[in-house]
Order: sequence, then C-alpha cells, then structure tokens
Amino acid sequence: MTATARAIIVLLSALLAASCAPAAAPSDENPLRPGLRVTLKAFGNIYAAEVSEVHGGYSTWNLKWEGRVVTVYKVYRGIFPIFGREGESFYHNQVDVSLPDPLFPLEVGKEVSLEGLFESSKTEGGAPLWAQVVVQGEAEISIKGRKIPVFLIEVSIERQGETGSHWESRTLWYSQELGFSLKTEYQQGGERFTVRVLSVDVPGSQSGPPTRRNLGTVMI
Repeated sequence: MTATARAIIVLLSALLAASCAPAAAPSDENPLRPGLRVTLKAFGNIYAAEVSEVHGGYSTWNLKWEGRVVTVYKVYRGIFPIFGREGESFYHNQVDVSLPDPLFPLEVGKEVSLEGLFESSKTEGGAPLWAQVVVQGEAEISIKGRKIPVFLIEVSIERQGETGSHWESRTLWYSQELGFSLKTEYQQGGERFTVRVLSVDVPGSQSGPPTRRNLGTVMI
C-alpha cells in the first residue's frame, strides 16, 4: 500500500461514525453495539469496518482493506474522531468529549464547540485544536426503496502546527434513527473526498437469538 493510500485510510477512519441499531433505541443514547459491520466505498476502493468495542459514548472500530485490518480507530458518538492507528502511525484528538452530547436528540441549529490538543506520530508534543459541530439541515436518503430521514451535520476542525494552521471539514448525512452516517463528504487542503455506505449488517439483540438485519445498498 502506498503512502498516499495509507494517508487516505487514516483520514477515512477519522470520521467513520458508522453506528446502527434497532430504531427503538432512544435518540439521546449511543445506539452502537459490538459486531456491527459496514461495507463502504471510498476513493474507488471497497472497505469493511466492524465495531469491536463500545464503552459509553466511545466506539472502537477495525477498518479492513482487501480482507486485512489496516486501521484501528476510536470515535465519540459517531461524530467526533478521537484516536486512530495504522502500524506505527497514529493520531489522537484530546478534547472533552462529553461536549457533543447536547446535540442529541438532533435538531437543526444545534451546535457545540470543542478545544483541545492534537497529537500524532509526526508531531512532537500537542498542537492546539479547535472544532465546531453544527446541525445544518435535514434531507432524505433511500435504502432499498426505504426513504430514511437524515440530518446534515458539519464538523470543522482547525489545528495549529509548526507549518501554520491546518483546516478540514466533514459533512455527515446522519440518520438519527439508525445512528449512522450514510454518506460523508470531506474537504481538506483544497481536496474533496466522498465516502458512501454500501451495506450495514446489524447484530441481533443480545437478549434473543442472534439475528442480522441487512440494510442493503444505499442509493445516493
């Protein structure tokens, strides 16, 4: 895998907030459960991701490419990236992650601001980090003929480094019912990337027989 491909995977993992659960889950609680699997397409490649651990608002994911785990990453509430590692490379956003909770249940106009430190394998010490999360609007996405309402959530991150300020933004098509970003657009350094969900495999309730509900292909 080239250095460019590795960088793309790290970027991709940073906002893979793929969380899905039965619709009965309260909208102000984290619906993620271990075992959830997602297939997605980005940069012309097909990736698979699976939730390996959930602790409070944190979820830990394994991202696979061509059948092997290439990145392990942690996300808070399916919205804000906390940590990612690929081989010897890593990043870590140190913020007060309790702050995104006022966004739930989601409503247009809600927003939160975050401050903290950014660390990575390429930097020494922590660099100041600022972020803003805004619920900008509502839309719909169809999955196998089923129209799913989504919220458009904008995540803007700025960090100060040795070479100046670095800025990036992500727009999430986020289903509050499913707790899952069905489509994500990234903008960084003048470049744009789009991540599209192809399928979601939801583990059955722990209290009953193991079952799975496949949500099919996202038509965007």
